Amino acid sequence: MATVGIGAHFFKKSLNDYRDWKWAVPREAMQNSIDAPHSKNIEAWCETKDGNTVFSWGNDGDPMSKEELVGKLLTLGESGKDFQGTVGGFGAAKLVLLFAHINYTIYSGHYYVTGSGGNYTLEEREHYYPGTLTKVTIEGDVSGVLISNLVQFFYMAQWHGTVKINGQIFEAGLNKGSRRREFDWGVVYTNKTFMNRLVVRIHGIPMFYRYVDSNKRCVVVELKSGDASVLQSNRDSLKSEYQQQLDAFIDELTVNKISALRDVEPAYIHYDGKKLLNQHIKADETMREIVAEVQAALSDKAKERANEVVAEDQKANINQPIKMTTQKGRQSIISHEFIVKNTTDMDIPIHYLPSDFSSYSKRLVRVWVASLLTLHKLFNKEASFSVGFIFDEESREAEFENGVYGSVYYINPIKIVKQDNSNSRSMAKRWKFTSAGRWAILADALHEFTHGAIGIHGHDELFSSTLTEMTGVVLNKRQTFNSCFV
Repeated sequence: MATVGIGAHFFKKSLNDYRDWKWAVPREAMQNSIDAPHSKNIEAWCETKDGNTVFSWGNDGDPMSKEELVGKLLTLGESGKDFQGTVGGFGAAKLVLLFAHINYTIYSGHYYVTGSGGNYTLEEREHYYPGTLTKVTIEGDVSGVLISNLVQFFYMAQWHGTVKINGQIFEAGLNKGSRRREFDWGVVYTNKTFMNRLVVRIHGIPMFYRYVDSNKRCVVVELKSGDASVLQSNRDSLKSEYQQQLDAFIDELTVNKISALRDVEPAYIHYDGKKLLNQHIKADETMREIVAEVQAALSDKAKERANEVVAEDQKANINQPIKMTTQKGRQSIISHEFIVKNTTDMDIPIHYLPSDFSSYSKRLVRVWVASLLTLHKLFNKEASFSVGFIFDEESREAEFENGVYGSVYYINPIKIVKQDNSNSRSMAKRWKFTSAGRWAILADALHEFTHGAIGIHGHDELFSSTLTEMTGVVLNKRQTFNSCFV
């Protein structure tokens, strides 16, 4: 019976199946080396020879047997991995890695392969190579791009072996970071290693990456399946149903970075009290009256009870209830309504709660309230609102929220400090009441005021131009705000 012939152009055209084959080649080469059983050391070299590129890579894992070489590696559609704890499994990578190029050689144990396209010879030799070494001649000079992509691959990977590229040692140490969100097929993490980059990985091995507007964070998506079954065979993207969810997540990330990265819903502590009210104020009313109202609101004589409340409409989505360091029955030292919003999994120190405010917390609330009331007066906005503290790990300095407690302007009193030598975290004061620090608080108040009182919720050109114009007004009236900082 005759068999279907495969011409040389078939292999070369397979490069078109990849979004960027110059990324796919080093990715597949390095992933194969990592997947080799007991592989601990990987080396790769790239050089230009006679106008073409010679790309070589090797590992010290277990060599391939003759059955693996002939029946798996050198047979189209076959794979020696079958998704069993390794990254590959489609049997398609050999096209872009070997068959699509000018020629290739493979040393593995006692076996030596030379080939071009679909033709090859296999020899068994006395010399033993302790691992697998592959050399591929690629048409044209693409050595610079391949080296760059090799480096990028290991910068985005998490693997505990040793890596050398053209003799230079690199670390594959991109830790996942902080867990943010979970899908059926993957878990989302963030870290600060790269700015605005999305990396999709399996077992710590990067499959593809792209730019995302992610608040200067690196977003790592680790596929949960533990194999490549949710990926297209070229591994440049996910299968349709999963890719649609990823694309929707990226769109959400662009519009609202915070909610897109949030998995567990925030927990709230509600301290009952009167709303802060700004009515149309007469022109001859002095700023001292505003400051007096704020100071009265922060009086130590206030006797309002703290009532710990988690919003009922958000309870259903809380996977792990957040522990709070307050108790029912403790008295608030402020008379107006105050909301504590916690988006972390950390306990809140009691000196950040109105029942036991420290001098730092008192002063921060006083400046925050005075700045907001002054902005409402300056721009003649009548409003009823509350203020609160938000505890957030993504370095949000402030937030406006219109929800179950009405309009609330939050300011973040802390920054999360992570220890270099452990996974421990602690809370440190975010704000300093220097001249620069006070005006930074005012700038955040103006930013959130633009969202809340002006009603521009996104961060588009309209928001930017409006905020710029309003900043000019504030700067021209900056003496008006001096009383906010007393």
